[in-house]
Amino acid sequence: MGFFGGDTKRAVGVDIGTGSIKLVQLFLDGPKMKLETYGEVWATSSGEEGSVPIFSLSNDEIGSMILELIKATKAKPENVTIAVPIFSSFVTLMELPVMSDKELADAVPFQARKYVPVPIEDVTLDFSISGRKKIDKDAEMLEVLLVAIPNEVVARYLNIAKAAQLELKALESESFGLARSIVGKDKNSFCLVDIGSSSTDITVVDDGTVKIAHNFDVAGSRLSGAISRSLQISYDRAEALKQERGLNPRAGEKNISEILVPLVDLITDEVSRVMNDYAGRTNRRIAKVVLSGGNSRIPGMAEYFAKKLSVPTLVAQPFANLNYPPSLDQKLKVLGPSYTVTIGTAMRHFT
Repeated sequence: MGFFGGDTKRAVGVDIGTGSIKLVQLFLDGPKMKLETYGEVWATSSGEEGSVPIFSLSNDEIGSMILELIKATKAKPENVTIAVPIFSSFVTLMELPVMSDKELADAVPFQARKYVPVPIEDVTLDFSISGRKKIDKDAEMLEVLLVAIPNEVVARYLNIAKAAQLELKALESESFGLARSIVGKDKNSFCLVDIGSSSTDITVVDDGTVKIAHNFDVAGSRLSGAISRSLQISYDRAEALKQERGLNPRAGEKNISEILVPLVDLITDEVSRVMNDYAGRTNRRIAKVVLSGGNSRIPGMAEYFAKKLSVPTLVAQPFANLNYPPSLDQKLKVLGPSYTVTIGTAMRHFT
């Protein structure tokens, strides 16, 4: 099963997150893709700790959730791509001498041993040539994007797809979905920050290619948990306050922003570290930061990132790239950041 490429007229993207499962079905309608259906199903709430992590459920239970989502959205479970979390995959950029395609296919598994931190026989590999890099006046190296997913992770997703009765075409690291739905063919350098429930993904995309895919565990649930503990309120109430007030100070009461800023600073510091590392290695500065994920909608978040990083920052609106009924416009603007990975994963079949 490949992680790159594909060609169909209708495609489905599925994103199995920590707290919910999202689905998007697209149809290739001339030069612009058409949104046919979309939806989300949430894991059961566990009270103060938030939702039960979906990956703690059995394959059959997750499959049943997807079946429920398919029924609710009336999606056709054909030509399906499932996004694999960055924390379950390994993505890196290798530099290899210029060689033929056949030589490259033979060289990649051998060279991958230098990059992948587990035995090669325990992972499923795929690769794509992302470009060429001049090393001096007369010599070049191939830039090869390597993706490795542990075989046990691949097996689990195949079993989930079987339980959900999906016609699975591919698994794909979610970095590529993010890049596809946000960056497209733009050749500028971007830092994509997807702030999920349990983890934050940082993806550097330059010249239309994923260059860095990094993950760490400061994200939405820690923000909500901090509010819950500080104010001694339920997790659900803390989640609501986070989305209502966010980083905007309010006079006359304890500011939610005072609780959130130390944790948000951990995220911006990590983003800054990744951007500086990339600039140091390539002499290319990040032109724009784009936030996605449900927690990117926290009031004041984009403005705070822009101030801390001194880089223009905006919130992703992936539905803007699709045709859909005008009556859905306001709703999809709100939902958009949460569906960035799902939309990009569905778009895989058209690129």
